[in-house]
Amino acid sequence: MNKIIAIDGPAASGKGTLARRLADTLGYAYLDTGSLYRAAAFEVLEAGGSPDNEHDALTGVQTLQAKLRAVISSDSILHSAIHGDVKGQSEDAAEVDTEDRFGAGARIEEIETEIKADTVHHSSSFIQPATHAPQPFSAPHVTLCKSQSVSEILSNPAFREERVGDAASKVAAVIAVREMLIALQRDFAQNPGEHDGAPYKGAILDGRDIGSVICPDADVKLYITASDKIRAGRRTKELQSKGIGATYDAVLRDMRVRDERDSKRQAAPLTRAKDAIVLDTSDLSPDEAFEKALKIVRGRL
Repeated sequence: MNKIIAIDGPAASGKGTLARRLADTLGYAYLDTGSLYRAAAFEVLEAGGSPDNEHDALTGVQTLQAKLRAVISSDSILHSAIHGDVKGQSEDAAEVDTEDRFGAGARIEEIETEIKADTVHHSSSFIQPATHAPQPFSAPHVTLCKSQSVSEILSNPAFREERVGDAASKVAAVIAVREMLIALQRDFAQNPGEHDGAPYKGAILDGRDIGSVICPDADVKLYITASDKIRAGRRTKELQSKGIGATYDAVLRDMRVRDERDSKRQAAPLTRAKDAIVLDTSDLSPDEAFEKALKIVRGRL
């Protein structure tokens, strides 16, 4: 049976970097589940909606679904960058009320009918008017089309902005949003696909509720953490390296607010699964954290 490794933890704890290295080393597919929520939050913000509003959040997910469906076919398996081919991103890649904002023909990052001339599916029928109830993501087995990959949708540099990360935390607190994305995450874990003609040996997913909700029967569960001051320092350096004028105090304040929201939300709060192994990276270098995690994982597989 396919092996699954669940990695959870707060923002800037180091879990994303760690998960990618483990996936590369073990030959596992990798999914940063936070990218799904950031992508949905980005759609909400771009349309002028509020991530706190359930309708806006749900319609943002619906718009994301349309983009994904516009670049995939319906009869094979999800793979490529959504499985870990997106590299070089820092940790934690972290975590509307009117039809004309999100409805058919609505402005999104790239209008669905014009994504690419040779996109497998590019009909505006993928977008339903906002007056319709968003449909749950059916988690079809899909493959990337050649023109625009899922990678390009989920690795948008704008998703790394603090405003998007904060909005993603709010969107993720909406129960219906999480329900719409759970099937996709579980499908990935059970069907990681293949890379370069060979099947992946397993799947690694990182997020906030992987071990507790998405994959409660995962073979290995890690909970990666660090003090909020250490995490704020890491995030500040990351943002400043990108030319973003972030200050430590502001980042720390925002991080504490987000931590509290993620931990207290009704829908799958950030929590350590009872059988998860805690790894505190506060005083560890990335290499040290990786070696400790790898030893834990190999000892349990």
